[in-house]
Amino acid sequence: PEEYFCQEWPSTPAEAFVTRGSKFFQAIWLDREEEHAKKRRPLARIELVDNLPPVRNEMSGANFTLYEPPQPGHFYVVGGDAAEGLPHGDFSCAPVWDRPFPRRRRVGLWHSRRMEPTAFADIITILAEWYNMAKVINEASGAFGRVVSQRLLDNGYPYCYHTQRTAGTISNSSNQQSFSVGFLTHGPSRGAMLTDLQMAVRDGLWEIGDLRAMNEYRQFEIIDRKAQAPAGENDDILIAAA
Repeated sequence: PEEYFCQEWPSTPAEAFVTRGSKFFQAIWLDREEEHAKKRRPLARIELVDNLPPVRNEMSGANFTLYEPPQPGHFYVVGGDAAEGLPHGDFSCAPVWDRPFPRRRRVGLWHSRRMEPTAFADIITILAEWYNMAKVINEASGAFGRVVSQRLLDNGYPYCYHTQRTAGTISNSSNQQSFSVGFLTHGPSRGAMLTDLQMAVRDGLWEIGDLRAMNEYRQFEIIDRKAQAPAGENDDILIAAA
């Protein structure tokens, strides 16, 4: 198979890296995207928090990379993958996508460890309102996901991904409506979600567009029959995008 050939006779250092799992994204797909990501320069790096005006910050305090500001008439989507907000924990991540067909284009990326879930939901709301009242698709799995879902409801943001209510989820049942906010990223929906992303990358319909994200895509693999990041690595940008 092609991936084994690349490991044995690599043309790049990345192709030579042998892991205990099988790579979820083929190197040939990612090489094409990496060339594009290397050429793309952000317009600004910004420090964006929930309780202060945004400021330009080219140093380590920046948590939002701006590639394109919102354009009139464009339709945007904001993803959300929440973490606990500890300095040495996982990252919270909110990518912003423009949706021209056939290729999805990343226009912004908020990415930081230092934001607890409630404040992170406020960041998602800020970005979604700025990007033409964008659609929000946040992760609903786990305690942090449920906190973000509840906060989006508390904020009254109207354009959130939602499904028919099931037990144990954050919901709104006013006016005889019953629905759950957010996307479950475990169980059967996880496999379908990741397979859709895999096919979009393969077919050139998905712009990774960021070297930090590229690292996550290259490391993502199937370990013990589950697609995941290797121990000690991150997949927050990838999951939020998916």
